[in-house]
Amino acid sequence: MATTSPAYSQGSIATSQFNSPILFNDLNSNDRSYFKDLVYKFGDEKLYSMVLMAMQQFVDTTSTDNHTFYHYEKRQSFPSFAVQSNVTGGASITVTVGANDYYEAGNRSPIRAGETMLLASSNQLVQIVSVNTATPNAHTAVIASLDGSTIASAGSGNVLAGDLLLFRGATNVGEGSTILNGISPLWDKITNTITEHRDDFTITDIAHMEKQEVRVAENGQPYYRDIAVDEVNKRWLAQQFWKIMEGVPVTASGLNANIGGGATNGTKGVIPFVKSAGSTVQYTAGAPTIGDWQSLVRQLKYYGGASTYHVLCDTLSKQALDNFFFTQFHNTYDMVDWKHLGGNKEAAVAYGFDAFRIGGITFGLYDNPQFTTSQVYKRPTTISAGYDNYALAIPQRQNIGRNGESLPSLQLVWQKQPNGERVTTFETGGFAMQNKTTTMNRTFTQIGYYGVRVFGANGFAQFVGV
Repeated sequence: MATTSPAYSQGSIATSQFNSPILFNDLNSNDRSYFKDLVYKFGDEKLYSMVLMAMQQFVDTTSTDNHTFYHYEKRQSFPSFAVQSNVTGGASITVTVGANDYYEAGNRSPIRAGETMLLASSNQLVQIVSVNTATPNAHTAVIASLDGSTIASAGSGNVLAGDLLLFRGATNVGEGSTILNGISPLWDKITNTITEHRDDFTITDIAHMEKQEVRVAENGQPYYRDIAVDEVNKRWLAQQFWKIMEGVPVTASGLNANIGGGATNGTKGVIPFVKSAGSTVQYTAGAPTIGDWQSLVRQLKYYGGASTYHVLCDTLSKQALDNFFFTQFHNTYDMVDWKHLGGNKEAAVAYGFDAFRIGGITFGLYDNPQFTTSQVYKRPTTISAGYDNYALAIPQRQNIGRNGESLPSLQLVWQKQPNGERVTTFETGGFAMQNKTTTMNRTFTQIGYYGVRVFGANGFAQFVGV
């Protein structure tokens, strides 16, 4: 059946100042029988913000002295390389190292003479007899089978392009062996920049003095304290979440000319980090299967995931996953983590499944409003949104410290301001207690500088319905 939505009307305006007609035109009346308490049309619109994330212990905060901040991540401990192109099988063959296995402008690769390796597709053990690294991006290795058999990929008489040779160590070097080339660990420098975040509002003198008819709080504070500041803070937390999730470096020029701002670098967000270094697992939109979940688990286990995840869902993906849980497990206690819902099946059926454990990983599912346009903006649309059927799996904590210490997945990084605060708030104007001017108004300003550090993006995943 057809669904209709409430009529849309804009909920805010951009203006350099709040004056009495803007604030009170529709509220003032000679009729004093009005209901004094202000009513919020859409209720308490609190969103999944950094506060909730911090409470769940997978985000912490730190400061940076500089605009650019970074950390180092060590790559995997066990080397391998892919075969660049097909090679005719034989007891001794020459292979070229694949394109993704070079560094230092193609001058370095992991191959070394004496290394025993396993050909991944056929489980054959071979050894590197000699190497030639003279040509950048085209290193070659002569390899021989340990038992004299033909080296070939499974189901083929050749070694196929893309087959992997997995290093097993220098375990067959013979008596009186000589020195080997050492294998040097590689470290990646993960860099990001802070972004500027500012909000302002001004209230003029007449509006500041006007009788307030609507009670916005029990303490009787003026409008600008109870409504405007509260709204700024609410928007600030949501916008901060969006920025650290979506934010990307800014490359265009002249973006801030209209407000007199200088150049900005923006910041790279969590989702771009995951897109470039994490996993993406697809499922059939509206109809995920147990196989889709198992694919997600495999990706997370293969590439360094944690034991507990938050899965931030748009409404469509959350409903699809709820339907999957209900149809798959409504008569079993085997895989649903019921204790997260009060420990009883009735609660689970009534409220939807919020926790699910499979393959040694517990997934906590959250309907994340910031991925659903109508939940935030209350604006119906017939055009599909980019976050439809989208979910982001974020590890709560990962044992990826130098000695296996548990680290948070994300770190909100603030650039230190001259006054030492993370977010500076101040007032100016003729009605301000300090920073007075000769203009009869009161201006509230809030500004901060922050970015996000993502630890081990390889342990994150996008779960996307297509």
